[in-house]
Amino acid sequence: MFTRVVEVTTKPGKARELSHTITDKALTILKNQPGFVDEVVLISNENPDHILALSFWKTREDAEK
Repeated sequence: MFTRVVEVTTKPGKARELSHTITDKALTILKNQPGFVDEVVLISNENPDHILALSFWKTREDAEK
């Protein structure tokens, strides 16, 4: 299994909105990609404008496509 980690610092107050966009739009696209397993989006309690998105893939090659 391969995990892709994406860290994003949003504009102030926009982290939840971006989290919903990832869940509603990007996840729909990712689910149709070969080798995609799952996606987890985390928002920091200490820095509420910081998002960490983890996508899980069967192989590194699948994630890079």
